[in-house]
Amino acid sequence: MKISKIFPFFFLLYVIEILLIVYASENLYSIENDLEPLKNIDETLAERKKKKKIYYSLISSSIFVFAAVALGIGFYINQKEENSFKKYTQFKNRKFNFENPRDGQVPSTSREYVEPKGINKVDIKGPLVENTNENDVPLKKFNIFLDNARIALKYHFNNLSLTQQEYYMNDPDYIRKVLQSLGDKRNVHLSRNQEDMAVLNMRDFLNKHHND
Repeated sequence: MKISKIFPFFFLLYVIEILLIVYASENLYSIENDLEPLKNIDETLAERKKKKKIYYSLISSSIFVFAAVALGIGFYINQKEENSFKKYTQFKNRKFNFENPRDGQVPSTSREYVEPKGINKVDIKGPLVENTNENDVPLKKFNIFLDNARIALKYHFNNLSLTQQEYYMNDPDYIRKVLQSLGDKRNVHLSRNQEDMAVLNMRDFLNKHHND
C-alpha cells in the first residue's frame, strides 16, 4: 500500500476513535445523571471508577494505534531509502552486459561476427532462378539472413548512381537476384514464400535508406 493511501486511512481511524470516546462519555454522563438519585454514594463512586477505566482504555488504545502507525510509516520510509541507496551503490559504476541476446529470434537482433572475406559481395550475373522450394528455413536463420542482406544491399546500393538506385530499389526481380546470390554464398535456401517476404522487406528497407 502506498504512503499516500496509508495516511488518510489511519487518520480516519484516529478520528473514529475520538468520536467513540466522545460518544461513550456522553452516554456515561447521561446514565450517571439518570441513576444518581437512585444510588448511594458507594455505588456512585464505583460507577465513576468504572467510567474512568473506560476513558483510560479508549485513550490508551487510540494513542497506541497512532504510535504504531507512526512507527510503521517511519520504518517503511527508512527501509525504502536504504533499498534505494543500496541499488544506487550497486549499479553506480556497473557496465551492463547482456549475456543472452535474442540473436535472431526477432528481426534485426542477430549478433555481429567476423565474416569470411567476400561473403557480402553481391553478384548479379546470370539469369534469375525460379524458386520452387516449399520448405521454410527456421525463423531464427531467416531473420539472421535478413539482417545480413540489409548490410549487403546497403553497401551495394551506395555504390550505384542515384538514377540506378531509384530504378533498382523498385525492381523486385533485381532485389530477388541479389538475395539469391547472398543465399548461395551463405548456404541459406529460402522457401518461395520466405523469398517473397525478403524481397518486400528489402524493398521497404532500400526506400527508407534512400529517403534518409
